[in-house]
Amino acid sequence: MNEPLSYASRLNDGFYDTLYKKFQAFKDNEQFMFGNMFYGFDGDEKATFTPSYEAGNPSASKSFGRTTYIDKRTKEELNLIVFGEVDEPSNGTCISARGNHLAPKQLPITDKSNVRDVIAIRALTNCGENSELKQAFENQIETLSDIVNLDAELATGIDAGSDVTSFILTENPVIGASNRIKITLPLKYQANAGSTLPIPTVVPKKRKVLRGPDNNPNEFVSQEHSTLNIASSSKSECEIKDIGSTYPCSYLDNHGDHKYFAQLNSRVVQQNIVDTNGTLVPPWQMWDKLRAGTLILVEGNLICWNIPPRSGVASKKIYQVVAHRIKVICPSPEHASPPMTIEAYEKPRQEKQIQSSVSFNNFNPTSLFNPISTNSSMSFNGNENGPNHMEVYYDSSDTTGTNKLKDKEGCQQGRNSAPKKPMKRKTPSRLFFVFVKVYASN
Repeated sequence: MNEPLSYASRLNDGFYDTLYKKFQAFKDNEQFMFGNMFYGFDGDEKATFTPSYEAGNPSASKSFGRTTYIDKRTKEELNLIVFGEVDEPSNGTCISARGNHLAPKQLPITDKSNVRDVIAIRALTNCGENSELKQAFENQIETLSDIVNLDAELATGIDAGSDVTSFILTENPVIGASNRIKITLPLKYQANAGSTLPIPTVVPKKRKVLRGPDNNPNEFVSQEHSTLNIASSSKSECEIKDIGSTYPCSYLDNHGDHKYFAQLNSRVVQQNIVDTNGTLVPPWQMWDKLRAGTLILVEGNLICWNIPPRSGVASKKIYQVVAHRIKVICPSPEHASPPMTIEAYEKPRQEKQIQSSVSFNNFNPTSLFNPISTNSSMSFNGNENGPNHMEVYYDSSDTTGTNKLKDKEGCQQGRNSAPKKPMKRKTPSRLFFVFVKVYASN
């Protein structure tokens, strides 16, 4: 795994510049970074994605309705790439054996409990208050906020009084640097899974590295017939056959005989999370490898759970960015914080399988870091002379050890074509659609 860069080095050594250039290769309809995706309803010409509501089963006591979001261009569910820096446990990140489970009256976790880890991501530290990366992160915040705000404007009936849990974790209602995006991970435990792993074996001295067809260790490929060894840990070394394999719950540091854990047949699930070298991060290392200050790239989709009122409790709308895959793109220079817990969310359904993003697949964090040798060059994202080509040259006369990125003229070389820049978003006027909604209801 690449060594962590200090926050100052990320800026001064050109890491942030290189990262932003890689983001420019993403398609318009797979990210909110550049401010060109707009939420709306059918008939809204400015809208690029719209809601799709699926009602729950009224005869089931815990069957919730849900809203997904459809890309108007592809007519398929929106598959989104989100970036950010992992925030402190005190600010919403919860990676622990308890996950997001904080039931009323401290009810214990059982085989029927739905437990998920939650990651709060913030703007990149030291990226510059007026930088393009800072604006790109704020565009993500504002686009997600538009969904919640527009739904609230048009809400009628019981929806108008719903208790709303937003995509955004914030200390105040003002959009700004204090806001974080809440990332919800898949289910942490699987009941009655049986042992999907072979008997633990010692990892061979020469570790096998999962590689894609282009020999890129960060490429995600089918692992049905592959073997991937997890990084060294304090636990018994195990060999993973596939993402979704399970381990004994006792492998988690803070899972034990405490009365809070009443699971009988549950096992902890291997999530689709990799470090900068493409190595899977096992469940008991997640709180360490995803510590505060870690830069991550998340691929997932958006869901709003619609929970009807019961027993005097108001209806609820719970918005989630549900992660399918996570890549670490720069380790954290900070010390890891011990696992903590946060407030629980409601029981969700099983996520749908959606096609993975090519941009997420091809994003290679190793190209963001300086190679050991000097007078070298690297290229990524496209043909040698294509619009996404970038060459980076290193100054061999630099004796300070910083080895800053330079081009042939001594300056950073950008794309050959005009680069995409994140424009500051302006929410489209919705007065017409509010009028139509009110008129129709009368």
